[in-house]
Amino acid sequence: MDISVPKCPLCNNKNVSLHTISKDYQNENNQMEYKAFRCSDCNVVFQYPFPKEEDFNEIYSEDYYAHTEEDNTPILTKLLSSLLQGKKRIFSPLKHSIYPYFDIIKNAEKVLDIGCGKGLFLDVLKAQGKKTYGLEPDTNAVKILKQKGHHAIQGNISASTYDDNYFDLITMFQVFEHIEDPASLLKEVYRILKPGGSFILETPNSDSNLAANKNFWRALEFPRHLILHSPKSIKELLTKTGFQSDIFVRVSPTDIKETFFLKKEIKSVRSKSLYSKLLLPYIIFQYLFNAKEGSLLIAIAKK
Repeated sequence: MDISVPKCPLCNNKNVSLHTISKDYQNENNQMEYKAFRCSDCNVVFQYPFPKEEDFNEIYSEDYYAHTEEDNTPILTKLLSSLLQGKKRIFSPLKHSIYPYFDIIKNAEKVLDIGCGKGLFLDVLKAQGKKTYGLEPDTNAVKILKQKGHHAIQGNISASTYDDNYFDLITMFQVFEHIEDPASLLKEVYRILKPGGSFILETPNSDSNLAANKNFWRALEFPRHLILHSPKSIKELLTKTGFQSDIFVRVSPTDIKETFFLKKEIKSVRSKSLYSKLLLPYIIFQYLFNAKEGSLLIAIAKK
């Protein structure tokens, strides 16, 4: 296979090397192979070439998990709901370890979630009486959002028509890695965020120990994930935009399990359930001793 080496899409560094060649593990009908490169400067892992816009409908199929209305609310989302409602008490350091942005969410009134899918996070906030807004490119997901009573717009941030200094809080969970031009996105986020407002970002960590699994790393997810960021790249992007930010790294039990399943070719629901239990001691060990190498990046930025 002929492999041309590109420049880094973030820092234009020429010192870039092939990281791995991966398949689309979410769509077995797709037999294409995708090349991933790593930048030696900002440590991002990126797909090259990026998919074309006309291929997006095929890449994000109608049954894409984030766009369908199913009763599969994640455990951590249920936990956040209980904490905000005061129904569940939890040791304070542990609460802020799981949700370092808990107090920000609790105090915000007008919230925009970018790439919100079917709105599981917004559902939690709406139940607390907050004004909830969603930006989502998928037609079916927007329909679901509106049925739930959220202020939903179909499209992406580049086409937003929100006023300057409009939101108390803007969030973006597991979406930043889908963005081809993150610098432009951050500029728009900064514009529509109120002075003193916060931007919360969660995305996979390209510096994680799981990334060493190369094409078996669950977060690679090509062709949908375009750029997988490092703490360094996120910090530099936010600083250049004008934000003050804190960067956190966390262990993701889901990433650990899904990477293991891919590597061992475990596909049946029964087998996944069994191995999930067997992996629990390993996940706890990673959480206690290797948290700094976790696969989840959390950035809390303030305007």
